[in-house]
Amino acid sequence: MTRIALILFGLALIGAGIVGLVPAPVPTGSLIVSRTSEPIALPTEAPTQTPVVIERIVVVTATTDPEPTRTPLPKFDLWSAQNVKVQIGEVVIEFNPVHYTPAFDTDFETPNGALWTDNNRNTGVWLHSGPNSAATPLQMAVELDELGNRRSLFEVNKVIDQLPGQPALVTVDGVTFNMVVRKVGRFPAWDVPFLEENYMSVDEIIGGEPVEGGLILWHCVRAAAGDEIGNNIRVEVGGETYSDGWSFGRLVWVLGG
Repeated sequence: MTRIALILFGLALIGAGIVGLVPAPVPTGSLIVSRTSEPIALPTEAPTQTPVVIERIVVVTATTDPEPTRTPLPKFDLWSAQNVKVQIGEVVIEFNPVHYTPAFDTDFETPNGALWTDNNRNTGVWLHSGPNSAATPLQMAVELDELGNRRSLFEVNKVIDQLPGQPALVTVDGVTFNMVVRKVGRFPAWDVPFLEENYMSVDEIIGGEPVEGGLILWHCVRAAAGDEIGNNIRVEVGGETYSDGWSFGRLVWVLGG
């Protein structure tokens, strides 16, 4: 082979090697997948998370729960209790739990509270209020100002708005449960029939987060000073007339752990 032929043959081999190093063009729309030289190691266990500590009111019981739950609920039992005291702020009421009888309707000075339970396992207590009744201290704390005058509807609502979050002590036959006022709802006279027909759902009627295993206190109120007194005479479909008496409306307290 002549020198020229050898030179041409060598150039051809070099050209072929260069062409082999250049990647072939990728057709439009093709997917290019990049790979690492080593596979990515997946964790064999889930990462450890710092537990979230939720502050809650401590529930004091007479005996230790043999099987505590993750979210303990108050386990007071009013059905067999002899005496109950409830303290909200500086206001204290006391009553004896009883099962409802028609005689409860007219015995306004009774120290008793008629019981029911609602759909969320709350214990409801219907208390009378008035000149000398079980729930009178709670009623007066909302209705009257520091001078003993009846508050306007604006002032009453302002007091009610400040009640949720207030601590409450519920003492059942000497055993005290630390609770909190979760909700307060006030219903004027023309809403009372609707409310009393649905007392099993009063917690939902008030609105907000549901309370489970709590205590519901329910008592009468008078009309607030001002327009509510002047406009409270109403005749309902059933012919019942409401006036500014001690049973003008209802005030509902929902307490929870």
